[in-house]
Amino acid sequence: MINKRLVSLGEKKYVYGVVACQWGSMVLNSAMIFRLAYQLRQMYLGRATATEVAVTVAILVAVMLLRSLFRSISHRPLPTTDSWRR
Repeated sequence: MINKRLVSLGEKKYVYGVVACQWGSMVLNSAMIFRLAYQLRQMYLGRATATEVAVTVAILVAVMLLRSLFRSISHRPLPTTDSWRR
């Protein structure tokens, strides 16, 4: 059953924001996994340089910070409006 409080006219902006943050987290997860896999492959083949390792670490830190920001935004409580009770 659909939670009518979430899709009421007043909270659509909130729902869209939560969905956008969850999609953003998913894209960041994919980027992190691909970069980590690339770096591990380069290390396995012996072609990893210190600069690549530093870039990978910077990317992983940035992704983790952005994911935590998206997570905190998407887990905010619902706005307190009583428009859904009408």
